[in-house]
Amino acid sequence: MIPMTKLAFNVRCYVERETIYLKCAYFDICGCMARPMNEIMIKGKFGRDCLKVRYNPGRQSYGHKANELIELKWNEFLELNPKSYNGPLFRVNKWSDFNSRDGLQKIELHLTDTDYKEFVGTRNPEFIATFGKKQISNPLSVGAVLITEDNKLILGRRSSSIDGSKYALSVIAGYLDPQKDILHIHNKDGSDYVDIVDIFHGIEREIYEETGIAAYEVVELVCLGTIANRKQNQMNIPFCGTLNISSDEVITKRSETQDSEFSEILFVQNDLRSINEFMNTQSNEFSDLLNSTLGIYSDVICIL
Repeated sequence: MIPMTKLAFNVRCYVERETIYLKCAYFDICGCMARPMNEIMIKGKFGRDCLKVRYNPGRQSYGHKANELIELKWNEFLELNPKSYNGPLFRVNKWSDFNSRDGLQKIELHLTDTDYKEFVGTRNPEFIATFGKKQISNPLSVGAVLITEDNKLILGRRSSSIDGSKYALSVIAGYLDPQKDILHIHNKDGSDYVDIVDIFHGIEREIYEETGIAAYEVVELVCLGTIANRKQNQMNIPFCGTLNISSDEVITKRSETQDSEFSEILFVQNDLRSINEFMNTQSNEFSDLLNSTLGIYSDVICIL
């Protein structure tokens, strides 16, 4: 077996991607076909230059009745999750994949603003049945399959203090944060500053916050496509990252963090047999997106 730490991603982008579901230019958040709970929309290997974001600040406008229902569902949610709080999120309006002029396959996301209260209030069946799927918050989340230097996948068991999938097994994951993941950088010609939404920065931040693993310890990081989570009504961007530290070092770093999203860290040997055995024996403990994330990872990355 070739250890994942030895595989050369050579990423800007790879063409062996595949779009699942419909081969059209854009996918609206309210498509009318019946779909599985978690659907892989695009899969492949996409580097930083192959993940484009168009961000238009502004919020979805809700009427009085919709706002009343959002407030009701939020208050009900807080009774069950008293440690939760409202915070800013990005709303995914639409997404596409396309070939650029230089021949690379790319993903483009169109984002606006939302927040956690709108997400909780609009994701439930009562809201969707009353106001339609076009009105959902549809926030953007990220997750990462991480491979240690000694060739093990990092997973975690979610704690009881988080919103969904309490006690479930999951990859490192979280929501993109407009207060943390909009970077103020120079234009390429150095003439002016621009604000960009950096999704790679978002997953690096989540990895550090939840495990203590710093960005410089992730030696390769690649986007694997897009996943539509129909159960939670949100969109996820899965990543794969190889580390230059061992599983023992990960345990040490995790013990030094203050994060409470995971009650424990687990490791799975990074080979197809071990991953399949893990999925077959423990899938009943998986979070909403873990099965899809492991599926897209095993499809896209060469596991021998």
